[in-house]
Amino acid sequence: FQEMKRAKQNADSGKTKLLVTVQAEETARYERVVNVLDVLAQAEVSNVTFSVAEPE
Repeated sequence: FQEMKRAKQNADSGKTKLLVTVQAEETARYERVVNVLDVLAQAEVSNVTFSVAEPE
């Protein structure tokens, strides 16, 4: 959380937008992804995108 909060503060002080892309492995537990989103919300990061891997 502290690391994400610091990144958000640095972006705000530099008048830039912080963009976070979440790319979870196929085997990642749903709860883990939700935990990451919760941390982003607590750090007031609202510019979040998701990425998926191309099927092989």
